[in-house]
Amino acid sequence: MKVNRILFCFALSATAASAASSSDERKALPSDLPGPEVVEYQLEHARASLSGAKIKSLADLYAYESSNPSEANPLTKLSASGRQRFIESLTFNDSGITGFSISDLRSELSVEQIYDVLALFGVQDDIGLIPEARSTTSRDRAIQQGSVRLPMDYRNYKCASRASCRREFDHICTSNCFE
Repeated sequence: MKVNRILFCFALSATAASAASSSDERKALPSDLPGPEVVEYQLEHARASLSGAKIKSLADLYAYESSNPSEANPLTKLSASGRQRFIESLTFNDSGITGFSISDLRSELSVEQIYDVLALFGVQDDIGLIPEARSTTSRDRAIQQGSVRLPMDYRNYKCASRASCRREFDHICTSNCFE
């Protein structure tokens, strides 16, 4: 079962990589890893990030928002309407976040602020899917340069149902969609 999932993810990654536009700007992973090992490396990295997520469901989000003051909550950096649209775009399953819109994140926040929002959900590496995000500080540039684009999450796709990402502009479909 694990081998089938790795091969499926590898095939999906290869297909997405070949279909990706040049604006996707993917960063390389360790070059000494052969095909299936790259996928396993990516899965383990994604699992570690997702398992440490503070928010894995809408209930977690509401609990987080009620227990964290404005200054400690990265989501409050969004405008009220932007935050509402972002929250409405969130999709989850039992494993955590499966998708979200990047539109308001990209237009309202800096790289560091987007990273902080995504870290709440364990998908901070998806900052690599938003290369056009506003970068004004050395910290923003450091985050962008250190970002490894893991091809387990897909820009301009939305998790439509289990194991099914469909085309949707300005959305990201995460690897949890395949859980």
